[in-house]
Amino acid sequence: MLRALAVGYGPGTVLERHSHRWAQLVYASEGVMRVETEDGVWVVPSHRAVWIPASVGHAIAMSGQVSMRTLYLAPALIAGLPERCCVVEVSPLLRELVLHAVARAAPAPCSWVVVNPTSNVRIAEERQARAS
Repeated sequence: MLRALAVGYGPGTVLERHSHRWAQLVYASEGVMRVETEDGVWVVPSHRAVWIPASVGHAIAMSGQVSMRTLYLAPALIAGLPERCCVVEVSPLLRELVLHAVARAAPAPCSWVVVNPTSNVRIAEERQARAS
């Protein structure tokens, strides 16, 4: 199972240190975020995302207006994915998959959607790589 969250944040907003039971891909479709974990600190523009494994504490600070789009992946979907935080290049395919997942949520400032596992981003990225 995959969950998607779409939230808009104002300049200077800080999400204090927290963690999640599911792994997450944190992406800002607009704006810049600063993501901090014990592994490091990353300034993340809209062509990058940060992979955060389950239970890893992290804080996120917004630089300017940010449209955060986050995917949360169930433990069954993360086999073979990194066990540590890392920066991910957001390809056009990955961007569209993330935006599609969050678009399926009901219109609200903060919305969740559950997506069929066949739309798993990793699977789609691998398919694109094989087709290239």
